Amino acid sequence: MPEGAVYVGRPSLWGNPWSIKDVGQVWPEIDRAERAAAAVRLYRRELEHWGLMSDYGYMVSDERWDAKSRVVSATGAKSMAEYAAVALRGRDLACWCPLVDANGNPVPCHADVLLELARG
Repeated sequence: MPEGAVYVGRPSLWGNPWSIKDVGQVWPEIDRAERAAAAVRLYRRELEHWGLMSDYGYMVSDERWDAKSRVVSATGAKSMAEYAAVALRGRDLACWCPLVDANGNPVPCHADVLLELARG
C-alpha cells in the first residue's frame, strides 16, 4: 500500500458492506458488472442518507460501534459523508477492487464515492 494512503476496503471504517455476492443474491438476474455498480449505488445511498458506518460482516459490536461513533462525532461531523469530506481530502485511497475488468472497462468501486466527497 502506498505510504500515506488510506485503506477504505473491508473491514475499515470506510468499507462497503454491500458485496457483489450480496447484490447477486438479491438480484440474480444482473451480471457481475451491473452488480458492482449496484453495490456502489447502495453504498452511496447509505453513506449520504443514513450515515453508514460499516464493518466487515455488516454488524459490529456495540463497543466497536460506540468507538467509531466517537471518532466521527469528535470532528463535529454530523454524518459519515461529512466526515469523509474532511478526513479524506487530499488523501490517496486504497481498496482491493480491480480498476478495470478483463476487457479493460472501468470497474465501479465505492472508493469513487469517497473521492467525490473528499474533492467537494
